[in-house]
Amino acid sequence: SPPVWQKRTDTLMAWQKYPGTSYPNAHDSAVCGGKLRYDMYDEFAEFCEAVVYRFKSQLGIDLYAFGLQDEPEFIELYPACVYTKQEMVNVYKKVGKRFLDRGIATKLIFAEQCFPQGNIYNWSKAANDDAECKNYIHAFAVHAYSSDPMGGGMSTPAQYTPVSYTHLDLKKAVRCIEEALKIYPGRKK
Repeated sequence: SPPVWQKRTDTLMAWQKYPGTSYPNAHDSAVCGGKLRYDMYDEFAEFCEAVVYRFKSQLGIDLYAFGLQDEPEFIELYPACVYTKQEMVNVYKKVGKRFLDRGIATKLIFAEQCFPQGNIYNWSKAANDDAECKNYIHAFAVHAYSSDPMGGGMSTPAQYTPVSYTHLDLKKAVRCIEEALKIYPGRKK
């Protein structure tokens, strides 16, 4: 999530969606929800660069990849930011260009989405259809919480680029990858 000072906190806040919750931070309007301010996209890219360098300095290893926001359509009860698909594409272009210009090898994983919202295909297509954005994305990430890891036969981002499955147990992850490979057999295991 972007730092508090980079976000608009007058809209889409957890304390509005979950009134009376006792969840930690839920009433901190500066943390849970909000939107990245358009005038802060470059600053956010700089922040992401700092995250990569901080990771290296604290752990002594390079950060292989990261996503800019988990479940970007949700107002979360943890530090989060809400995006539209076009906002997400625009942010990835800013961060990707900064990483490229600075020689940062850390890969970007696009918008961890959930199948129940029905937007996996639309979001991955928006990113893949953008001539600049698609060059910065290493993988798409999805959360497959249903018993059908591919979302009931729905189109999958595996048609475009490797898919990263998060929040899954190992057996489900393997099944997801096997299904993705059937759809896009050009990818190697």
